[in-house]
Amino acid sequence: ECISDVIQDQRHVLQATINEGLHQAHMANEILAPIVLPHSVASSAPQCLSLFVD
Repeated sequence: ECISDVIQDQRHVLQATINEGLHQAHMANEILAPIVLPHSVASSAPQCLSLFVD
């Protein structure tokens, strides 16, 4: 097995791991957002929005 094949395999594994991690984070956000956001957004939204607009 040549080096480039090994590197390709590693990249596929890494990509799959990253995708799985992103999926897990997304699922956590779906669950946590309704609980956490109402409190934090109420206080921090104006500052955040003004930062993005600038």
